[in-house]
Amino acid sequence: MRTRHSFFPLGGLTFRLAFLGLTFLAFTGAPALAQDVGPRDMVLAFREDMAKAVDGDEEALDRAVARLDLGDFTPGDRERLGRSAAANLYNTLLRVENRVISKLSLAETKDKYSFTTAYGAFLLSKDDEGAWRFAQKTVVKARELYDKARGDPIRGDESEYRDSTTVLREWIPDWLRGSVFLLQNWQWIGLFGLIVLGLIVGTFSRLIAFGVARRVARSRGVELKKERRIGRPFGLVAMAGIWMAGMPFLDLPPTTYTVLMLAARFVMMVGVVWSLCTIVGWISEVLEDLAQQTDTRIDDILVPMVRKAAKLFVIALGIVWIADNMGMNIASLLAGLGIGGLALALASRDTVENFFGAIAILADHPFQVGDWIKMGSIEGTVEAVGFRSTRVRTFYDSVISFPNAMLIRTEVDNLGIRRYRRFKATVGVTYDTPPDRLEAFLEGMRELIRRHPYTRKDYYHVYLNSFGPNSLDILLYVFWSCPDWATELRERQRLLLDIVRLADRLEVQFAFPTRTVHLVQESQENAADASAGLKKPEAKGKKLARDIVEEFTGNKRPPPVDLTAGPSYGEIDADDAADG
Repeated sequence: MRTRHSFFPLGGLTFRLAFLGLTFLAFTGAPALAQDVGPRDMVLAFREDMAKAVDGDEEALDRAVARLDLGDFTPGDRERLGRSAAANLYNTLLRVENRVISKLSLAETKDKYSFTTAYGAFLLSKDDEGAWRFAQKTVVKARELYDKARGDPIRGDESEYRDSTTVLREWIPDWLRGSVFLLQNWQWIGLFGLIVLGLIVGTFSRLIAFGVARRVARSRGVELKKERRIGRPFGLVAMAGIWMAGMPFLDLPPTTYTVLMLAARFVMMVGVVWSLCTIVGWISEVLEDLAQQTDTRIDDILVPMVRKAAKLFVIALGIVWIADNMGMNIASLLAGLGIGGLALALASRDTVENFFGAIAILADHPFQVGDWIKMGSIEGTVEAVGFRSTRVRTFYDSVISFPNAMLIRTEVDNLGIRRYRRFKATVGVTYDTPPDRLEAFLEGMRELIRRHPYTRKDYYHVYLNSFGPNSLDILLYVFWSCPDWATELRERQRLLLDIVRLADRLEVQFAFPTRTVHLVQESQENAADASAGLKKPEAKGKKLARDIVEEFTGNKRPPPVDLTAGPSYGEIDADDAADG
């Protein structure tokens, strides 16, 4: 059973008076205490705090660590390395002769001070505020100093500070304590085992993540496309977590520990950011599959855009997080990004226009994914819409990407949302076609339009439209209600073939470009008879016109065309059809 003393058993009236003076100043709160403490007082105060830490006083341990120069260590490693170095320095000082400590300077004017022991030199230095600390060179060599001193007895009745690494090292045989290169043999073996364990745990974590992702996706009725890749970042996180958890137990030198821990921490943070991006991609893939099952197509555009925005947000936060843990000055980094972002914004007017073009697509819905559009020289099916550009797959299977800013300045013809597909053609028949057969042919074409299942019944036109140079021209103006172009082509073919069959049965001949040359040789007598053929030709022409109108039209004004009322020239009965 050990005993605890108020003062260290170093002997000497000078030491006791110096320590009492230091304690008095600490409790009276004298100003500029740090500047007045000399090398001996700092070492004694360090030993006193560590002695209290042996009994579990965490505040005393923190005060002892504060007397170490840890300036070049990363913030994430300072506490761990500081406590380990404080324990090693304290356990070494317990074995240093009392006379060495008693000869330390009480007030040193220089910025550096050193004292030599049987285990090596201890270097002290002043910080910016004038307080003495163990220099970082000594902090780095703390484990080496303790390895030289641990076989010697403790001078006094104080006890060593024991942590997990101290206990672990006691179980290591002496043949593993030898050093081959940089590290001791047991540390190399521990690193190798830690790497293998991390790989094993990472593999199992990847398989577990893969199984969970597949099960959740299948519960939603979705098959993930790249599900085996989903588990990779989670395995990376688990592997780095094992490395970070096991590294402190190897009691590595501060420099080696800092480098390896920095690498493991970097792998961990990259894995976390990658995992978040993977989760975003996984969720968006499920949402995309669900969006395809809905009637509306606005979600087909919104889901990819939200996925890209979420990934960019995660990556941006991940970069800031990694930079902060790597010891970078985040404030200056963000300030630089702010200034650079302002300059970039001033120089990226097109990018802003592209962004607002994407907003216009979401707000105005000029087209959706899958629509057939025509915009200037671009024509094809919309394949994807992003924040910067839109991709259109042309009908010759190439992909055209155009910036969204074009949507603000260019007209977009959305052919994909047409209710009807128009067809306009001219049917030419020969000039020798009798009027009654021509009228029957026209009404037959109208009836074909009424009978075909895909034609629009409330709006169509079939009329003798003009006297062409080679034919009597009939206007065929019809609309189809078809879901796609292929159906339109099929129905157009069916109608045209039926028109050909109708003309064949009515013995109506289609015209083609012809030229007839009449060679007439008239005598003077025949010419004189021809010039005296009609008497009062104007009156004759008016009478014939009146007779034709009264016979075929009547004296009443026909009403406007009503396509829903049936045939515009009356129904054709069976006898009329047989006579025709």
